[in-house]
Amino acid sequence: DDAEVLVGYADALAMLEGGTLNDRVTALLDRALKIDPEQPQALWLAGMAAEARGDLPGALEHWHRLKPALHADPQAQSELQALIDRVTELAISRGLAVKDHPQTVQRLNRPAAPVTLTVRIEIAPALATQIESSHTLYVYARSNTGDRMPVAAVRRSAGELPLELVLDDRSSLMGTSVLSDYNTVTLSAHISRTGDAIRQPGDLVSESIPVDLTTTDTITLMIGQAD
Repeated sequence: DDAEVLVGYADALAMLEGGTLNDRVTALLDRALKIDPEQPQALWLAGMAAEARGDLPGALEHWHRLKPALHADPQAQSELQALIDRVTELAISRGLAVKDHPQTVQRLNRPAAPVTLTVRIEIAPALATQIESSHTLYVYARSNTGDRMPVAAVRRSAGELPLELVLDDRSSLMGTSVLSDYNTVTLSAHISRTGDAIRQPGDLVSESIPVDLTTTDTITLMIGQAD
């Protein structure tokens, strides 16, 4: 058996059933995950199926396993985290046990932190003619410690430049931490011609700027060179 083939069959069957993730679909997904426990589409659909039948903890377990596979797509990871937060909150409200992910629960139960970063992104005049509306702008806040993974990110169309945006806890990518957990971060931006969140040779990039999260100033990132 091939996990990807089984998932494709499950997806097609669900479409034929009007989007319903019934027992036949779930059985196919279970078979796929026994072959490849980290198959991304199987994890996504299995989580949706679990939520549909009221198994919220089961849905969360599938989606938490899916998150590492989305590390190269900040937007998808952010959307998945928002879904995880919503279902976690619903599970807690129903008195269901949400195990093994105390950080997410703790974050949902604490008051909103006032940490926001206002960022203005500009393009050097010499590079302005290289920008097209189909290009993608990524703005990141990275941790200054550990693996320096992005803590928060925003994706916009490069055609909107120059623009001003806000990074805050809603921009966070990881269920285990949010922007307000840090004292300092490093801000940077890049423009991708292909839409890839990972910087590629030839992408247009800004300088990297360390920022104290107590600042209320607007931070300007100038995209002024090719990677």
